[in-house]
Amino acid sequence: MRAFKLIAAVCMALLLAVQTAFPAYAAGSDIEWMFGIFSEGKTDLYDGLEFGDNDWAALCRIRLYGAEGAESYLRSVKSEAERLISSDGFVKPTELQRAAIVLSAAGECSEELINAAVWNNDKLERQGMNAYIWALIAANCYGGEAPENAPNTAETLTEYLLSRQLADGGFSLKGTAADTDITAAVIYALAPLSENAEISAALDRAEQCLRSVQLESGGYTSMGIENCESAAQAVIAFAALGYGTEDEQVAAALSAMMEYRTDSGFSHLIDGDTNGTASVQALLALTSVELFSCGEYLYSAVQTDDSTEQETVHTATQEQTVYPDTTADAADDDTAMNGKTLKLIIGGSLITAGAVTAAVLLICRKKALLIISVLLCAAGIMVMLLDISTPEEYYSSVAGGDMSVTVSVDCTAALRYGLDGLPESGMLMEKCTVSLPDDATAFDALIEAARSQQLRVDYNGSAFGEYVSGIGTLNEFDCGSESGWLYEVNGEHPSVSAGAYSLSNGDSVKFLYTCTLGQYPAA
Repeated sequence: MRAFKLIAAVCMALLLAVQTAFPAYAAGSDIEWMFGIFSEGKTDLYDGLEFGDNDWAALCRIRLYGAEGAESYLRSVKSEAERLISSDGFVKPTELQRAAIVLSAAGECSEELINAAVWNNDKLERQGMNAYIWALIAANCYGGEAPENAPNTAETLTEYLLSRQLADGGFSLKGTAADTDITAAVIYALAPLSENAEISAALDRAEQCLRSVQLESGGYTSMGIENCESAAQAVIAFAALGYGTEDEQVAAALSAMMEYRTDSGFSHLIDGDTNGTASVQALLALTSVELFSCGEYLYSAVQTDDSTEQETVHTATQEQTVYPDTTADAADDDTAMNGKTLKLIIGGSLITAGAVTAAVLLICRKKALLIISVLLCAAGIMVMLLDISTPEEYYSSVAGGDMSVTVSVDCTAALRYGLDGLPESGMLMEKCTVSLPDDATAFDALIEAARSQQLRVDYNGSAFGEYVSGIGTLNEFDCGSESGWLYEVNGEHPSVSAGAYSLSNGDSVKFLYTCTLGQYPAA
């Protein structure tokens, strides 16, 4: 199979040398258009960009044009990576791996980070197969060897993935039938190691599987649903295997993906609204096509002036938390501390300290005090301009609106694990009614209900939508690598994130905890 590919590649090169008609698809214009979409409202993609916002878009930009202009963003990635490494709690391995991939693309990934993300990470099993896939990708992008006696090496990661290959040649998080997205991800994780005979044979089987499940439309499905992201993943995988758009099936997959294009990105489903995940994965696919035309591969090590490092991977999002308050009744007390009072106290104190420093300056005539005085006054003014609210004010605030929906939170599936803090009824939140504006989403409904009942919500958010990672004390992965939060609206399970699903008056929203990824627990 590999020999055949080499011969085919040589023949194709000869053909292209004399070809004057039917030129290969050029992804450049579509890529620039996508960068414009992700930069909308800003002077540049990197303007104000921080780790967790649009990391995959930044990866594509760095991979195509280098890291010039990305200095502030890369500092943000390093800072957040350092925070994650020093954290005492559970840190998802894929968060560290994404940081390692992006920094490797710019040639700035440190040994400390790659060790924490891959070689010395003992939490891979907790997050499951995805963590092993992206660990190997991060290792490939970094381009180095594991330190002596490291618990994880490229060999052990590869062995784990090969052990998960199904009879049909594909891969899946569960079950006996290949899933397009997981099969594609394993392919581009293993592809840089294809010189190994065992890996080469496994890749041949995975490739044939990926080709066999392609639809007549040229598109692909995941969990039985044809969608943009699966077509994009197939394109990335084919490029990693050495196939460009001259290959009929690759061209068909790319053409099918472009059918999801909207005025402002790509949609998850045909004729759907613009979706952040679909948009960024389409950009990754287009970048793969562009790099392939230059003889490069998206997820391989990048040579830099003074190191061998690389980049890559997955769209991450900034983790945020809505915290509950135990004294919400204080919001009704006119004498209670409020945001305005806090601003006056903090801002006023800083300005006063600056004024006092200036007075001392006049007396002592120490020029160094001038800088301190100016900084204190400036900080005070900045505080006065901030919109500060106390927890009491936050939890007493309501969105309001003409639309009325019901919200409930069910954690019944987690009860058998004996975790502390879960109600015996299995209902973290009994059904309640909230009022929302007309453009509210399922995520907005959860936050509004959580505010009213002082329930903590953890979520990953971006400009395109939010993914709920924790409610109350129950978080994803608390009950195994396939556990987490799902949601339904009127008994149906939407195919987009809660932050991207627009509600209608009278809708019933339920968030449910599942211990088996992809399967909804009984209500």
